[in-house]
Amino acid sequence: MIKHCIYPSAESVATGLATAILKAFDRAEMIDGPVAIMLAGGRTPKAAYEIVARSGRIIPENMTLMISDERWVPLDSPESNFLMMTPFMKAVKCAEIQKIMVNTALPREEAAKDFGRRLDSFFNRGGILLESFLGLGADGHTASLFSDDHLTMSQNTSAIAVDRPDGRVGISATASTIQKAQRVVFVVTGADKKNMADLLLTRPLDLTAGKVVFRHAHVELWRDKAAV
Repeated sequence: MIKHCIYPSAESVATGLATAILKAFDRAEMIDGPVAIMLAGGRTPKAAYEIVARSGRIIPENMTLMISDERWVPLDSPESNFLMMTPFMKAVKCAEIQKIMVNTALPREEAAKDFGRRLDSFFNRGGILLESFLGLGADGHTASLFSDDHLTMSQNTSAIAVDRPDGRVGISATASTIQKAQRVVFVVTGADKKNMADLLLTRPLDLTAGKVVFRHAHVELWRDKAAV
């Protein structure tokens, strides 16, 4: 069962996501040991990160920011999720050691292996992934997992490199990594996402995103009225 939350606007979804990130900061301060949240790219997450950046909050020392996926582009490319997140990470004073991002300066397969190694290192030292905040594509994908083939490739590994439908290469956390979160939240805005959001609720196994989180105990869908 997926918990369903409808917000009046895309702006209120962004505010809700920002509030959830700040609550994760609060939780981290009460936990002894490494914790993380997984963050996605996209217009609504960007708005949420801007809200957090303006809050004046500082990331707890035991928290890591973990990206869900990245396009294999230079870090200064306008298409880079890392570039989009940089002002937010600077504002909360996130140190390099507190980031698990994709090193796109490496060849694609090496970039995926390096990303996977750092994810594994976090979990191997007892790290807790509090939340995975994910997007949902109009084609039903999440992170850079677009197809059953990508899910098959994901078995027994924490990160993969894929050929995206847009012609780009994507480096993505896999379903097994995403599912390690205590809670998975899809953040969805816009009328173009309505059909896939409906399917996620009613027939999750009909789309890749639903398969990624299938059987997870705590999945939520947050969407604005335009996506209803």
